[in-house]
Amino acid sequence: LCLAGRLLVKKYNRAQGIPELNKALAINPRAVDVLVELGRSAWEERSLDECRQFVDRCLSVNPHYVPALNLRTDLLLATGHTALAKDVVRQSLAVNPFNQRTMARQATVVALEHGLPDAARLEQLLSALNGAKDAGRVRPDGPFEILVVDVFRRNPHPGWFLTILGRNLDDRRQFAHSEICLRAAMETMPQLSEPKTMLGMLLMRAGRTTEARAVLDEAFLADPYHVRVSNTRKVLDVLEGYDTTTSEHFVIHFDSAADGILAVLMAEYLESIYDELVTQYGFEPPSRTHFEIYHNAGGLAAHQWFSARMIGLPWIQTIGASTGMVVALTSPTAVREPYNWARVVRHEFVHVISLQQTEFKIPHWFTEALAVTTEGIPNPTQWYELLAERVPAGRLWRLDELNAVFARAPTSDDWQFAYCQSRMYAKYIIEQFGEPRIREMLEMYREGKPTNDVIRGIFGISVDEFEDGYRRFLRRLLADSGILQAYAAPVGLLAAQRAWRAMPIDADAAADYAQALLADQQSRAARRIAGEVLQKDPAHPVAALVIAKLDLKAARPSDAAVVLETIDRDTAPAEALRLLARIRQALGQHDQAIALFETGRSRFPYDPGWLQGLAEVYRQQNQIEQRRTILVQIADRRIDDVAVRRELLELAYEAEDYDAVVEYGLKVLHIDAVDAAVHARLAHAYRALGRTAESERASRFAKQLAGGRSREAE
Repeated sequence: LCLAGRLLVKKYNRAQGIPELNKALAINPRAVDVLVELGRSAWEERSLDECRQFVDRCLSVNPHYVPALNLRTDLLLATGHTALAKDVVRQSLAVNPFNQRTMARQATVVALEHGLPDAARLEQLLSALNGAKDAGRVRPDGPFEILVVDVFRRNPHPGWFLTILGRNLDDRRQFAHSEICLRAAMETMPQLSEPKTMLGMLLMRAGRTTEARAVLDEAFLADPYHVRVSNTRKVLDVLEGYDTTTSEHFVIHFDSAADGILAVLMAEYLESIYDELVTQYGFEPPSRTHFEIYHNAGGLAAHQWFSARMIGLPWIQTIGASTGMVVALTSPTAVREPYNWARVVRHEFVHVISLQQTEFKIPHWFTEALAVTTEGIPNPTQWYELLAERVPAGRLWRLDELNAVFARAPTSDDWQFAYCQSRMYAKYIIEQFGEPRIREMLEMYREGKPTNDVIRGIFGISVDEFEDGYRRFLRRLLADSGILQAYAAPVGLLAAQRAWRAMPIDADAAADYAQALLADQQSRAARRIAGEVLQKDPAHPVAALVIAKLDLKAARPSDAAVVLETIDRDTAPAEALRLLARIRQALGQHDQAIALFETGRSRFPYDPGWLQGLAEVYRQQNQIEQRRTILVQIADRRIDDVAVRRELLELAYEAEDYDAVVEYGLKVLHIDAVDAAVHARLAHAYRALGRTAESERASRFAKQLAGGRSREAE
């Protein structure tokens, strides 16, 4: 059972492999080999907590089991605990001082502590050692080289040592060094399939697809059942059939039948932001950056091809990703939910810059912090909801934990919150210490300094002091911005009931209980308790909200408005204020509704719902200019909303404001690049502005998309 489970999991068939391993564990709960296999499977899924639990169980049975000690080392290295990893390596070597897998982890620790030789020196060293009759004649320089020479002295063909070392260096984005180790492993033990697979995937991430094809073909011959190898070879077949468009700084690969227009627009957009971003970061990539747009093909969805391109498997959580050398994305013309591809490619190009600028030594949390910050758009509402939920509860990750969350977030909310926290770390750094510190941090990461040293060197404080300041910053942000009031979750029924029974004369506890009863559809009890509160305090905001909701349910909006008008608008909960505004709007009392929506916008600036309410009232009043002003603000907040951009385009077209037509026409195309009507609008606007060449091209695109007909032609 253990062997069957191990083989299935190794071939990425967890659905069948894990049950086999669990059956084996049911027979013998103390089987250390089964526990380690389950831990390895969790590790591959980046479920680090689950992996840690299996390792702990295994070592409680046999504290000297080397595979479990090695897996614990991997966990510690992944979370930045190098010193602890070093201690576990010592324990493992005390059991077996010649285990190649352990010595590879030892070499990783030494590299993190003392640094690596440059790539040319490492290649020279391994070339001299590979096949040498006497490794003792090679003169090493430094702790890392001494260890490598010692490994070769004990075993002249240390294929597993080189393979695992290459994998660990790849995990830390030391791609040049990883490639050298993997090629050396292939040379010294050509029968191994693992280094071929790893090298092929590395070359794919580097965009060296021709070399990758040759290596992956060799890996496939060695192991024709390896799913990631098979999938990646299929990706190469698709990619070879794509066309390319080349600009000064970019190469776009695309499906010519589906994304020819998108590729042209994307290249132009990337060139338009290139100077801004390289100036901001003080770094220019030395060669053109390749972007690959994956569309539906061969019976598979575009996102499956994109996922296979990035990880060799058919699912990945994002729609765009960067290796630092190549950017791939799911075609926006092949997804159900439209997304703003301009934002995505801007984000990913920042990754290219920051990764190459630091020689791939930047931690994951920091490159994400920079990419999200440089998008230059407001945070999504979901982030504020998560902040309101998790900051008061203290459910925050530290810097040394964030990288692992990005690698494998337990839930989609956790994945979103990892981005949110990274963005907030950057916001804290900029506001507390100044934006120039960002460039200084990038330089220290390029020098290979760990985060603890970077924070101490740049800010003059310890990591613990930095983390404490960050948490104070978040609490202050939530307190000053109305985020807690706008997004705090209501008290649950049982908790509210307990609080009310403990203090039945407390108005707040009673009102919270009434609100919880209403949410539980116990309307009669909710009205009774809320009414009792209002008898004592006629302006109690939560009790008034409960009664107003019940009045609305009974089709008495005027009564609901009377109740809500008693509360203080400067302290009222966001929900009460919004409900009163909606009632005034429904009753046709537009001026009062506008005043209420404006109050809400002022008090809760992070909630876009107030803007939407204002836009609706202005539409009802046919106040075009006021509505247009609000729609612009909505568009800035809702970056993937194509409908609001189309409306702004039409308003500008009707007003013959052709500069605005161009602005919002392009913003529509940043979400829907194949909208024939928008291209036609742009053709007209460009012609009115005297931009003949752009007008002719937009007209050509419109006719192409409309099958020879376009609104402009009509």
